[in-house]
Amino acid sequence: MKAANKIKYIESLLTPAQKKSIKRIDNNIQDHLTDGDFSGTKRDLEGNPVPKKGQPGKYWNHLDEMLNTYQSLNNSTRSIENSLTNPNLDKKVRVYLESKLKEANLQINKIEDLFDDYGGIQNWIKK
Repeated sequence: MKAANKIKYIESLLTPAQKKSIKRIDNNIQDHLTDGDFSGTKRDLEGNPVPKKGQPGKYWNHLDEMLNTYQSLNNSTRSIENSLTNPNLDKKVRVYLESKLKEANLQINKIEDLFDDYGGIQNWIKK
């Protein structure tokens, strides 16, 4: 079975909650964790936000986007971790969820590393 077909098969075995968590992780990584998002967030943290082209006095808010992405990734990883506690979980599904969890945790760590020089991410999250 080709890799793409194998993934589609495994995804067909996922619960709706698992599918939602995986979709969130994938969307967050693809749409909100680009090199530009990281460099823009660093600029925001340094007090030098990225101006919007053609809109004098307007700036991108990479900081809020990164904080929202961080919280979304954490919520998704908690959901997957809960799924992994099921002793009856299909082995293929378990391996797939573990790989997605690892992928999400790598990004979470990357975000946390970005905030380390600025007091840590917990100091920036709105309570």
